[in-house]
Amino acid sequence: MNHRFTRTLLESYAAHARERLIHKTKQVMETQELFLREFIQAHKNTELGQQFELSTIKTLEQFREQVPVLPYSFYEPYTERIAQGDRGVLNPDPVVYINLTSGTTSRKKQVPVTRRYQRTLRRADLASMGFAIAELKQRRLPFGKALLTNAVPQPQTTSGGIPTGPVSVGSIRQGRPLFQHLFSQPFEALEIADTLARHYVCLLFALRHADLRGWVANFPMLMLRTCRYLETYAEELIHDLEQGAIAPWLQLEPHLRAQLERRFTAAPQRATDLRAALYYDGRLTPKAAWPGLSYLTTARGGTSNFYLERFPDYFGDIPVFGGVYGTAEATFGVYPSFNTDGSILAIESGFFEFVPQDQWHVEQPKTLLPVEVQVGERYRILVTSYSGFYRYDIGDVVEVVGFYEQAPLIVFRHRQGGLLSSTTEKTTEFHAIQVMEQVQREFNIKLQDFCITLSADEFPARYWVNIELAPGHSLARPYSFLMRFEYWLQQTNLLYASARQDQVPPPGLRVLAAGSFATLHQRQVQRGIFDSQLKLPHISEDRTLLEGLPVQYEIGLSDFPNAKPFCHSESDIALSDFALSGNGPEPSSPICEPAPQVQPQTLWEPQPCPTRLVPELHCLRGANLIRADLAGVDFSGQDLSYADLSGANLQGAVLRGANLTGALLREANLSNADLSESILINTDLTDARLHRACLRGAVLDGAFLTRTDFSYADLSDANLSKVLMWHTNFSHAKHTLPALTSSPML
Repeated sequence: MNHRFTRTLLESYAAHARERLIHKTKQVMETQELFLREFIQAHKNTELGQQFELSTIKTLEQFREQVPVLPYSFYEPYTERIAQGDRGVLNPDPVVYINLTSGTTSRKKQVPVTRRYQRTLRRADLASMGFAIAELKQRRLPFGKALLTNAVPQPQTTSGGIPTGPVSVGSIRQGRPLFQHLFSQPFEALEIADTLARHYVCLLFALRHADLRGWVANFPMLMLRTCRYLETYAEELIHDLEQGAIAPWLQLEPHLRAQLERRFTAAPQRATDLRAALYYDGRLTPKAAWPGLSYLTTARGGTSNFYLERFPDYFGDIPVFGGVYGTAEATFGVYPSFNTDGSILAIESGFFEFVPQDQWHVEQPKTLLPVEVQVGERYRILVTSYSGFYRYDIGDVVEVVGFYEQAPLIVFRHRQGGLLSSTTEKTTEFHAIQVMEQVQREFNIKLQDFCITLSADEFPARYWVNIELAPGHSLARPYSFLMRFEYWLQQTNLLYASARQDQVPPPGLRVLAAGSFATLHQRQVQRGIFDSQLKLPHISEDRTLLEGLPVQYEIGLSDFPNAKPFCHSESDIALSDFALSGNGPEPSSPICEPAPQVQPQTLWEPQPCPTRLVPELHCLRGANLIRADLAGVDFSGQDLSYADLSGANLQGAVLRGANLTGALLREANLSNADLSESILINTDLTDARLHRACLRGAVLDGAFLTRTDFSYADLSDANLSKVLMWHTNFSHAKHTLPALTSSPML
């Protein structure tokens, strides 16, 4: 059967599955009730079905009343027996495979798979493919072979003789007859055990295909890792392509090397083209190697968005498709379009219920049906599926972002148990990712990865923000970075903001050495977590998770009222990296003595700096003036350094020559205020309104100007060096800066 005919046939099946799902979305509850009736009929004579008296259940309401909401711990004894060979325990049909979860967040779970279960999941897979192909046609992009680098080892067997392994291994092996029609490399390439060798060989075969159309990976992090392999080994890959050989230094199983070498031939012209692309750009990226790439398929939602931020570096504007939102236990969603996080509830693959937030701590919560959920709300999702799990609480928290006809569009946000709490603040991965995306934009840097942990020797514990900078990026102002992390986390997680007032100590920042998260990834694989399923956490209460990773330096914010700024001998950060505390540090001279050298793995304590104050200034430094009504007040020449004026009304106030160094003016109203020749070094003006304000000759060095409104303001001769701008409004402002009207980032 030739490739074109097979793909045409597959496209036809996928289109039918898509149309079928679209039709079902107009009859959501009818579809769900039919699924449940057929499920009960099939499972009523299993051991668990008899225990719950499924044969007596006639209605959906009766099912919800009679069957409790259950976690995996309830099913574990049953799945252990199934693995040992017992039949009729959870499933009426023979168990042909046992899915193993990744074990990233807990011990591995065993999920029974039957042919009937596979058929229900295949409906979602085909519908997803149908949506992708339809959108490709709409965009006039071709559908064709894709690159895949998943590890597909030979499956192990349980004591009862049942094959077992990751869900991706089982599904790829099940689809092996179609593999050569859909992917660019031989199936045997995925059986290579060594991670580097597998990626190298998959890339080598893919590079032969100048017309590669797609790229598939479980998670964006894994796709970025493959991009780094392509960059690192570009010369070697091109050489092998030119010679028609597979590098002898790769750790390949002899029988696999023999099979792969028989199928690999030289492509000298293609090698010449790739070498030209490498020399032109100085590196080999996917968008240069395969200019005709049409789509990328990988997970969206949850931790994915952090990594998707880096995709343009490698892929340009190639659209990203979520495929299906699924786990080893179930398929929950089908993505209807590219570049979107919302997936259609997979109403043909399971019976779904939603637990609202006010029921999360109730042992047997009241649940909502798919047509009862509300847009913008978050729920724990329950599933009943042909795995044999009833009303199963996987712990996933989803947000409803809309509806597709009657079916909710859901986005995975985080796992219910995946929280970081020093006391009671409950920071989630979603909070952490939002914050880190924001500070990356503000500081115009990119992170290779990050993980927020808790300190091991304090109670309550402080947050440690552990980051690894992406190649080519540096962090010149670490204190400012940490301050903005603190600000945005308080904005994103109000429970954290409350706990920071009197419970949680200020956070610290650790900058890890290059390669640290690759080392962590390898550690997790050595622990037995499957490489293709591995997701590194962005928050963790495991104090030992990052133990032993090399730390370039650490800093921390101080809570002490008399803390002084930390001063560095380099002038570009002497005024901007300071520790913010309750009453604020003493003002310091713009010229500081060189600070002592900071040793790795020690906390940077703020060091004293010489001060230069004007004696006659009335001192209001560090004052708490939150939301104060100060309209029209004359503060000329006064010292308001490090004062908190967040939300204050300073409309028409006179602040000529005032010292506002390090002051907090978030959301303050400074419309028509006179700030001429004032000092606003490192001042936080996030969301502040300075409409028609006068800032002639003002010094705003290092100020934070996120969404700040300077419309019609006078900024003649103002010093705006090293400011951090994001969506700042300069419309109709008077200034001496060239072509500045508004700025997404400067």
